[in-house]
Amino acid sequence: MSKLGKNSFKTFFRECAKIKLSSLSYNQFNPFSRQLDPWNVSRLVKDFQDYGCFPLDPENRVSALISENIFKEALRLSNLATLCELQELPWLKLPEGAKVELLTGHHRIVAASKIVEAEEDPAGDSSEKWWVVNLYSEGMATVPSWGTSNQ
Repeated sequence: MSKLGKNSFKTFFRECAKIKLSSLSYNQFNPFSRQLDPWNVSRLVKDFQDYGCFPLDPENRVSALISENIFKEALRLSNLATLCELQELPWLKLPEGAKVELLTGHHRIVAASKIVEAEEDPAGDSSEKWWVVNLYSEGMATVPSWGTSNQ
């Protein structure tokens, strides 16, 4: 667990949203990141094939950093004032070419992407392939001890 503690994470928490898989990126040098384990990805692919992905399940959510500028523009593009205004989880449409940086869930997203590739329709439409992401302000990355852990 980070030295930030549970309450500090709340300071940077933006909300949850459905985001296209293609808009999720991974930085191996992020302090929260683990090295990609092909065995773990294969295990998740098999689980997803056998039981389903369940991206709406709160236990399956991933976490990511989003810049203030991208967040504001994404809200505008999604016709939302905030992510809290809807009863159900909103779609957050990011600006063209914009990405959010995964903090957790890289293995899960790689596995889900492999399932998507296998299921993609002949027209190549993957526009509905998404995951639920807990979004945090990029300001969290500037806290000196934000990624320190005893992993």
